[in-house]
Amino acid sequence: MNKEIRHREILDYIQINKRATVTELANKFSITEATIRRDLNELSESQLIQRTRGGAVGIIYRYIEDEYDVRQVSHFTEKQSIARKALELVDDGDSIILDSGTTTYELAKLLHMKKDLTIIINDFNIYNILRGQPNIKLIFAGGVIIEEYNEISVGIPNKEFYSKYSVNKAFMGVMSVELDSGVYHSNMDVSYAKQGMVENAEQIILLVNHTKFESKSMYRITSMDNIDYIVTDSDFNEKLYDVPSHIKVMKAE
Repeated sequence: MNKEIRHREILDYIQINKRATVTELANKFSITEATIRRDLNELSESQLIQRTRGGAVGIIYRYIEDEYDVRQVSHFTEKQSIARKALELVDDGDSIILDSGTTTYELAKLLHMKKDLTIIINDFNIYNILRGQPNIKLIFAGGVIIEEYNEISVGIPNKEFYSKYSVNKAFMGVMSVELDSGVYHSNMDVSYAKQGMVENAEQIILLVNHTKFESKSMYRITSMDNIDYIVTDSDFNEKLYDVPSHIKVMKAE
């Protein structure tokens, strides 16, 4: 087996199993551990896998989203800076869909600075931030509550809820962004909810940190044709990516 074929089969194996050790791969392909280490180093340099001590994990596909409390502390400073930058796109009098998520949660904390907002939400954590604020008319989107995402309402009923409204802007978080094909999530019900947001807002604004780019999850929410803004962190290097020309990228400080 030549190296090119072996690399492809190693990638397939890691994608299916999500991770693999050097010993495991050496036994599977009947080659030395030294050769496997060289293979993994080359694949890691090409950003096709992530090297770990004694092996590797796949990085192309995001299969499972972390628990909410884990996501809330992960990249926390970046999420705050992204939220501050996104606030620049909120105008007094706006009607908004505010997606569920930990970065949009940080944006919700800042919306008291604006006047006369109408905001549709589907996230109980964000509801606790926004409820009772005199400057905000709050609408909670109905839907299904599933065990995996019990802090939000999702599914086809949630998607259909948004069709009753037409708003100025939707501020959205997504799990994966592949700039030549679209934005993705690993859960079908969550994807339905986000599709409803996209279909019923005039402007779609993604709030994503640099780690979300050039990866895929199972369910496509929408193509990049429907995205108007990407608000991201200062570590996003636009020289590495071919961002569609119609999308404005805003980088947080």
